[in-house]
Amino acid sequence: MGVVRFINEAAAGLFATEGLTGASYYFGLAVLVVAMIWGAVLAYRSWEEAHEDLDPATRDELLDVFEQARADGELDEDELARVRSRLDRGE
Repeated sequence: MGVVRFINEAAAGLFATEGLTGASYYFGLAVLVVAMIWGAVLAYRSWEEAHEDLDPATRDELLDVFEQARADGELDEDELARVRSRLDRGE
């Protein structure tokens, strides 16, 4: 809550009847510039993530999963052979 209190105290100087002082003007300007830069960084990261090319899994990556399942006893040898043949054919 210290930040909120700081902003409230700084805002009093911004809306003073005598107008903006040099320090409050430049402080507000600096905050605005930092916020814009931070927003641009976040927007770029979001855009980059949305346009990221996802590479499909390779044959070896897929086969590793099925070989692990075979080692765990979830697949038998015939099922693993069938998976290998389908991967070799590209299905």
